Amino acid sequence: MPTTTNNGWTTPADTDIVRNGAQAMRTLGNNIDASIGKLAYTSFTPSISGTGSGWSLGTGSSASGRWVQIGNTVFVDGKITLGTSPSAGANAFAVALPVNANSNTTEWLTTGSYYDDSAADLYPCTIKISSTQIDFYIGKVTSSTSPVVAKALIGTAGNPVVPGANDVIQFSITYQAA
Repeated sequence: MPTTTNNGWTTPADTDIVRNGAQAMRTLGNNIDASIGKLAYTSFTPSISGTGSGWSLGTGSSASGRWVQIGNTVFVDGKITLGTSPSAGANAFAVALPVNANSNTTEWLTTGSYYDDSAADLYPCTIKISSTQIDFYIGKVTSSTSPVVAKALIGTAGNPVVPGANDVIQFSITYQAA
């Protein structure tokens, strides 16, 4: 019997007897089901990377995440909770990707958030994806009379938040693998 090019699934041949069609289709369906069933999320621990050097998440911090790759598309979810006495480095907050991204494209996605526990405020984040890491930009209203949202890298001048205990950074991103 012939097989598919990408996954090697068995398919009916043009010369197969029609009465065997149900069995051939069942075999193909089972092969597809078995392959897709293997696409489970993999756990990973988000870690500070690259331009994020100098950051400290603080004592008792936690980080968890998961990712899955389907073809060249990677889906990643992560959550980082700062512990006591966290500190910002001189550069932006950056997290390593579990799978390197295609270096030909840089994508911006608005699927992140920064929760400031001390002020009980939630800030949307824009996330910039580079080939090995993601950088977090946080929104900031520049004037109460004329609200304009400016973006500042978390940890840089003009940032509306100072990292503190129990602050939470979350993200959910999609990108093309290298």
